[in-house]
Amino acid sequence: AMVGLGDVDNTSDANKPVSTATQTALDLKAPKASPTFTGPVTAPQYYNVTQPYGALPVWGVDVMRFGSDTSGQLAGFRNKIINGDCRVAQYGDVPISTLGTKYGGADRFLSYVTGFGTVSATLRAAPIGAITSTIYGSYQYYNNLTTTGSGGAGFLYRIERANVIHLNGKVVTFKCKVYQDTGGVVTFVTTLSKANANDDFSTSTQIGTLTNTVVPSGIWTVITGQFTLGASDASTGLQLSVMAVLGAVTGKVLATGDWQIEEGSIATPFEHRPYGLELSLCQRYFETIEYHIVSMYTISGNDCYTFV
Repeated sequence: AMVGLGDVDNTSDANKPVSTATQTALDLKAPKASPTFTGPVTAPQYYNVTQPYGALPVWGVDVMRFGSDTSGQLAGFRNKIINGDCRVAQYGDVPISTLGTKYGGADRFLSYVTGFGTVSATLRAAPIGAITSTIYGSYQYYNNLTTTGSGGAGFLYRIERANVIHLNGKVVTFKCKVYQDTGGVVTFVTTLSKANANDDFSTSTQIGTLTNTVVPSGIWTVITGQFTLGASDASTGLQLSVMAVLGAVTGKVLATGDWQIEEGSIATPFEHRPYGLELSLCQRYFETIEYHIVSMYTISGNDCYTFV
């Protein structure tokens, strides 16, 4: 039936009734201005399926973690490796012509070559920003690697005991990137060892090895995994080895970068520290010494001096 306008109750919005259920739900909400709570407040948290922890994620990256895992981008000095992105390179290019280990290229990194009949290469660090889309800073590499027979070529890194002794009995996570251009797949073996005497790596004992990583040619590939340290494994210092198992090759490139080892079972994004800080940390282990030689001799009664 038609309802005349005179029969309409023109109730204002403020005076319109709501259902009991709606009013109950509204009563449970706190005001935005100066709310008062009568019980504990629970905020939403993100949880890892295998190891629960609270986190503050920003664009999918945990910038801060809470609970049993307190790493995250704001924790600072999570990475126990100095110069992990290879930006500091005070050694310059170093030729490799024998088996064994040698410092060169990026500070704190050693070459490690074993098993081949012969080897020749140049160990060097790439210019900073050479691969900006893949590597944070620079990378360490063998240039023009040529070998006969079969063996392994790779990289060593040693961490003094004072920087890792607190990791005894804990799980640590290692991550790095590697590259090779042999034209085929190459197996990389990653090993963590401990020095047999305090900061003396002339002999070492293996702690563990990651599952071998098969790396395709021409593609930067991530190697990552966890190691469980014994109660005293870190007391004498730790050594990391990442080695490519190779046959005879000619004029090839073998490279690595973005090394990180951190406490916990989660591989967090690479910790990018200021260049000046990394340089100062490296200079604790590296010193350039200048020397001068003065010689004096006599020719036919005249004194002659040579300054070098």
